[in-house]
Amino acid sequence: MFKMAKEYKQKGMIFTFVFEKTVKDGFLSRLSKIIPKNNLLLVNLKCQQSINEKRVEDKSRKKYDGKITSVSFYRQLRENKNIFDPTPTKNTLVIDNANLSPSKVATKIAQHFNLLN
Repeated sequence: MFKMAKEYKQKGMIFTFVFEKTVKDGFLSRLSKIIPKNNLLLVNLKCQQSINEKRVEDKSRKKYDGKITSVSFYRQLRENKNIFDPTPTKNTLVIDNANLSPSKVATKIAQHFNLLN
């Protein structure tokens, strides 16, 4: 997907994922070899577990394949250390999005990376 976006000279792409055990070691370093460093913008969204659990159950997630929609399954993954918090790189923007709407988070990201010009 990333190589294809580069080949077709996509102006931008948003890709999201959760750091968990199926993500192969070195994923971000391999990604940075495909995408020039100045074009790879990393954002780590964080919030309290209770808020994350509430979001997991939101009906809007059900329309997407692969999304976790069960709090009990989510808790099981956390307890088994299958999901973990990433160690941010020095260029990673970390945002606590507990009390922010998606549009406010998007604005913060755009402002931080000067994408509004």
